[in-house]
Amino acid sequence: MPTNKIPINPIIQSKLPKWDRVEALLEQDEDRIKANFCIKLPNEQQKTYEKRKEDYPKTFINITQDLVSSPVNAIFGQGIKEDYGRENGMLYKFSENCTLTNDRIPFARFLRDFVGVSLRAYGNVFTVIDKPRYAATSKQDERENGMPYLCNIRPQDVLNWQMVDGKLYWFAYKRQYSPNWLNPLYDDPPDTKTVECIWTVNDFFVREKNGAIINDLSYSHNFGFIPVIIQGSFLTKANDLLGNAAMDQTSNMIITFNNLLNVGVHELYKHGGSLLLLPEDSITGTNMDINATGDSKLKKQDGDGVLTYTGDRAPEYLVKDLQVDKFMEWAKFYCDCAIENEKDLKSVIKKGTGNTVVEQSGISKIVDREPIEYNLISLAEDIEQYADKVFFYFSQLSGETSEPIFEFDKDFDMRSFEQKMNEIKLASSNGMQKMTETGYKELWINTVGDITRDLKTQEVITKEMEASTIDDTDELINGMIEQQKGKFEEK
Repeated sequence: MPTNKIPINPIIQSKLPKWDRVEALLEQDEDRIKANFCIKLPNEQQKTYEKRKEDYPKTFINITQDLVSSPVNAIFGQGIKEDYGRENGMLYKFSENCTLTNDRIPFARFLRDFVGVSLRAYGNVFTVIDKPRYAATSKQDERENGMPYLCNIRPQDVLNWQMVDGKLYWFAYKRQYSPNWLNPLYDDPPDTKTVECIWTVNDFFVREKNGAIINDLSYSHNFGFIPVIIQGSFLTKANDLLGNAAMDQTSNMIITFNNLLNVGVHELYKHGGSLLLLPEDSITGTNMDINATGDSKLKKQDGDGVLTYTGDRAPEYLVKDLQVDKFMEWAKFYCDCAIENEKDLKSVIKKGTGNTVVEQSGISKIVDREPIEYNLISLAEDIEQYADKVFFYFSQLSGETSEPIFEFDKDFDMRSFEQKMNEIKLASSNGMQKMTETGYKELWINTVGDITRDLKTQEVITKEMEASTIDDTDELINGMIEQQKGKFEEK
């Protein structure tokens, strides 16, 4: 019985703290956020810290999900060219539902919701493409019962691998395994345990911590390759498997900004009574009340929380000492830094043409000048590469040859619809349509993507614009701007 324990790859080990941090933010895990992210202040008493930490999740503003999903939604909203071959083909059926879950998950949705998000959050995505252990009797039977499917591996569960001549020789990761609970009326639920999953070129092994192989879960697949798809973003070297993500650093900025925010809010709560100062002379019989026990109470005020003072001016020492506005200013600074880091990617290695690391050359200047556009193009290319890998392995597993296509429209236009329409208005006032009708119509065609995201409808609108004489009065342009504003507000 093999008992050797597979060590965690050193690169994976170094990334675990970052991945755990990002995961807690992505999942809004309040217990982990409270336990790990609330920083104890210098000279802060432990009792005070524990109380503040208990309230920490209540003041936590989490922008992680928006920062991760926004660029993914942007490239998918721009337009996709998809072709999975004939409708009765296996790949076409796979594209309609590519997992074994109860939810019907089309391939494009899987790329958007799981692959794109994982690349932005962790800089990596690991996916097993497998097929059921089922001996199909025909292609139709295989389409119904033996289709390949995708299953993502949590990045923190990856253990190790071995590359030989550029090809995976084996790949290992952890899984939480629980036997089927077949009789809930009489049996207790079975214990969940951590197991090792090991893919080799021809076999799949599942074993327990003590090295004992679980025979019921292990089998020979005889694929002749490791069915694990690995995609990294912002690779430092061409041969690297693991990539990088701006969220590694952005997550720290989010945590810092929330600590500053928490301290400011906590101090306001703690010294809220200072905002209810009343001059001593103002407490008279006309604004006092006597309760049933004979104790006096201030009318319309919390009698136990109001501080009084003498003199003409209210004391300012509490507000001066707290300096809450400074905490808020620094909190906003770190929040802005987090957003900017996700836009300009300053904390990760940049890629140029052909995925090579960008040096200080002409391309780097373009990247610096157009960080948002570069950001989106890079993500689109990574997802396209992932899709190509899926198509390759799917062909190997199914024996079906085809030439599938999954491509993004990478002509990203970062201008708002209102900005485009105002440019048309300016061009019209300068008589551009008289000098170049084609160039003028191109300005209008650039607005089609803002009107609708449906590709077929875009084609129809484009043809209509090309064939029409556009009456570009101010009333028409202003009306279209207001219409688009209304669509945005409805969303």
